[in-house]
Amino acid sequence: MRKRVLFRADGNNKIGLGHVIRSLALADMLKEDFDCYFIIRSPLQTLKDQILHVCQSIHSLPETNDSNEEAELIAEKFLLPSDIVVLDGYHFGLQYQKAIQSVGCKIAFIDDIQHTEFIADVVINHAPGLNRKDFSTSPHTILLLGSEYALLRPPFLKAATQKRSIEVIDTVFVCFGGADFNNLSLKILRLFSAFKRRKYNIKMVLGGANHFKEQVKAFAKTITEFKVDLYENLSAEKMVEIMQQSDCAIVPASSIMYEVLAVKMPVIGGYFVENQINIYHGLNDTDIIRGIGNFNTYDKYEMILEEFNQEKISAILQLQQELGISQSKTNLLKAFNNLELQSDFENMDSKNLTIRKATKEDLMTYSEWANDINVRTNSINSEKISLNVHRVWFEDRLKSPDSILYIFESEKKPVGQLRFEIDKKKATINFSVDSDSRGKGFGQKILQIAVNTLLIENIELEQIVGLVKNNNISSSKIFDNCGFKRSADQEIGGEKYYSYFLDNFESTKTV
Repeated sequence: MRKRVLFRADGNNKIGLGHVIRSLALADMLKEDFDCYFIIRSPLQTLKDQILHVCQSIHSLPETNDSNEEAELIAEKFLLPSDIVVLDGYHFGLQYQKAIQSVGCKIAFIDDIQHTEFIADVVINHAPGLNRKDFSTSPHTILLLGSEYALLRPPFLKAATQKRSIEVIDTVFVCFGGADFNNLSLKILRLFSAFKRRKYNIKMVLGGANHFKEQVKAFAKTITEFKVDLYENLSAEKMVEIMQQSDCAIVPASSIMYEVLAVKMPVIGGYFVENQINIYHGLNDTDIIRGIGNFNTYDKYEMILEEFNQEKISAILQLQQELGISQSKTNLLKAFNNLELQSDFENMDSKNLTIRKATKEDLMTYSEWANDINVRTNSINSEKISLNVHRVWFEDRLKSPDSILYIFESEKKPVGQLRFEIDKKKATINFSVDSDSRGKGFGQKILQIAVNTLLIENIELEQIVGLVKNNNISSSKIFDNCGFKRSADQEIGGEKYYSYFLDNFESTKTV
């Protein structure tokens, strides 16, 4: 039986359509492996059509100003303990998450402004340049950060795999999202009409919740010196087609910007609301876009367009090609499938897994684990360790500032340990699970929580590494599932070892 994923987001002419559109992009990525459903308040008919194109059904909620009351309603009426719930919106705070979690569901949160404390299992934020220190999370929370987790619909993912060449800018694509609260579309038409040196054709998309459509259409009819094509209610396929007919884009730093970057063209980018600022700075800092700041106050478009010579255009297209957007579906599917496996593994013990630093009182527990036959078999040194030798080693490790020893407990019973040895900004992992606790999914959770906890410790790190004997299949799977990459294999004492590393801490994907 396929697991259900329930999406909770809203969209209208007051808050825009971005939360719904990017949730649907994720649903489109997941629907091959999961049954997707959507929960929404008072959806526009155009949104209903888009949702039902991707999801199996829509559940409409009554209007309310009490989000916590709504969460309790959803928990009671809609959810099963095996569900994964995706939240996208600023009214979903800590209490909302707790109500969903109380059912036993996994939670994935689509975020763009770090507006709350997250106890969700997964947080997705595709803005570049963020890291764990930018978030307030539980230790178990998985962060999927950056453009390799861009929330894009299938036609844009396909376009992201294709190279593109542009020699000169003749046609400019313009879109300010679903609502365009400040009527920036009309402002652009007026500014382009006033260009003195050169005229550019415009392909402009007006969102479904745009209250200013008639004003824009009326002004467009008065323009005779260049061509203006206006579009509404476009499918993703048609949107890609229109973008591919354009040589440059003027778009805000929201989902539409990632769509343009997938197609690839010079981008004049900015923001007009707070939730666009993270993506704006992340992309502008890498020269992938030509940033102009606040759209509400900027008016020098003619000068900016003249900056794009052929050499600069080619350099921009190359940077966009290297963004890694085309892998986002693969990365997100892996994350959600691993989340499903984690959910299936969990029983009451593993739900209550806790982490703490080891103390002197843990000596005998560590000694027993160190001499476990499976631990010794999979260690570089397979000889049994005497208690006296282990005591000296253990006390040295507790005192050393370069050793971090975590012990994990479930229902107050020790179930495993993980140790980091820090050397020259590199942390080397050693971990084991108690023999009575194996086969319950503890290993993956121990590695996940330990890595995420380490990254909060304010230790300057460049890499986290681990060595696994080539016949230790279960440990290899744990490192794979936690987002570690394989480097060159090593031979130690005549035995072959797989070498794993994690170094992209801006997108900590320890699932």
